[in-house]
Amino acid sequence: MSVVVHVMTVLAEIALAAHLLRTGALALALGCLVVPLLLLSKTRWARVANQVLLAFGAIMWVWVAIDGIGDRIAMGRPFVRMAIILCSVGLVSALCAVGLGLARVRARYA
Repeated sequence: MSVVVHVMTVLAEIALAAHLLRTGALALALGCLVVPLLLLSKTRWARVANQVLLAFGAIMWVWVAIDGIGDRIAMGRPFVRMAIILCSVGLVSALCAVGLGLARVRARYA
């Protein structure tokens, strides 16, 4: 379970970095690529930093979905598939943040 949480955490943070890079926020994108490396240090603050980034990412994905839905409705284009994809990515980010708080994972970070 711990391995799954860590792999999904890294993938969620890479997806967040890709989105930020697409919007032109290079420094934030690089930060999203560095934060998962902190998990190698096995310190409590590294786990918490990743949880904060994932929580921010989950909120951001839902915000992007809402914004995109409004744009697509205004243009008269289909929006359901986009909404499902973006909300799913947000849900994965939120679940990874919760997963890093599980007792088994917390025990790894003293």
